[in-house]
Amino acid sequence: MAIQKIKDLDPNATGFIDAGGDIGIIGPKFGRFAWSIGIRDPDGGPYDIKERVYLKEGAIVTSGNYERYFIKDGVRYHHLIDPKTGYPANYYKSVTIISDNAMKADAMATAIFILGDKLIGLDSMTRYGIQVYGITSDDKIIKTTGFDYYLKEER
Repeated sequence: MAIQKIKDLDPNATGFIDAGGDIGIIGPKFGRFAWSIGIRDPDGGPYDIKERVYLKEGAIVTSGNYERYFIKDGVRYHHLIDPKTGYPANYYKSVTIISDNAMKADAMATAIFILGDKLIGLDSMTRYGIQVYGITSDDKIIKTTGFDYYLKEER
């Protein structure tokens, strides 16, 4: 909503809005260049990145188990709860979504994180206008085939 309001006020506006890690792109940097956005390494510190993504429009959102959590008896308890078990979902460490808007990206990141390995055919998610980049609990990278497009700085 905020991005559309800004674009309504100034169709040539550029920039991005970062709402706690949910990032919406207003327009290309300096009107031409892609914004460089890091996907955080869930096992690293706040400035450690796993991958760099380049966006001129749309939104990127990550759901992860590394911001809001505690560890008790060697088990990480975080805020992304599997409604079937009542316990934190544990297939992914993080799921990043690129979409045309942040609300859709946020909902899909949370849903895919919780569904984990129960979601069959990750590439089928592209029909909803999203690209997915997931880091599993055993450090495998799972991504939709179209995600690589956003890993290239010049396109």
